[in-house]
Amino acid sequence: MPGYLGTSTLDGAGSDAPWIPFLPVRAVSIAAGSRVVIRFGDGTAIGRWQVQLAAAADRTGIRMIGLGGRETDLPPLQAVEPEPLPAGCWVLAATLSRSDRRGGGVTYWSVAVTP
Repeated sequence: MPGYLGTSTLDGAGSDAPWIPFLPVRAVSIAAGSRVVIRFGDGTAIGRWQVQLAAAADRTGIRMIGLGGRETDLPPLQAVEPEPLPAGCWVLAATLSRSDRRGGGVTYWSVAVTP
């Protein structure tokens, strides 16, 4: 399911969008332990990445939970798989950088994880 684009850049241009408070149009429901795969919609290879969670009720984003990432652009990845999400209602934030170093962005989803 496509997410909601936040702050992003491409070829030196960009936009800035806050994520708090996050008011999604539609939430994604998944079972605990489900595999989550994140990729660019246009198939662009991924370099650096980081995935984090914040409780849906956390309006400050202070208590983030890290679910994985890497600090290098190589080798290029077609998709990333963060750690499984715990049960609860969350805002999932995926920060993806293009492996060609032309830019990247943060995308958000509202996720309800059932036990």
